[in-house]
Amino acid sequence: LHRVDRRQRQMCIRDSWKLYADEFCSALNIAGMVCEGVNIIDPENTMTLFEKKYKQSGHELYSCIAYLNK
Repeated sequence: LHRVDRRQRQMCIRDSWKLYADEFCSALNIAGMVCEGVNIIDPENTMTLFEKKYKQSGHELYSCIAYLNK
């Protein structure tokens, strides 16, 4: 799941695959954006049915937040 908040100039991805989140963060850094790194999250409110399914089945969920044009 990708989400862009244009007001705060942030992009967030959330995924159940750590490797995907790590690679996405690395690609953003190569592109000149600032990425905070990948963190394990446990959201109270899931954003998609897929996220809900993975959370309910006990999978870890990961988040990567990048700042655009910094």
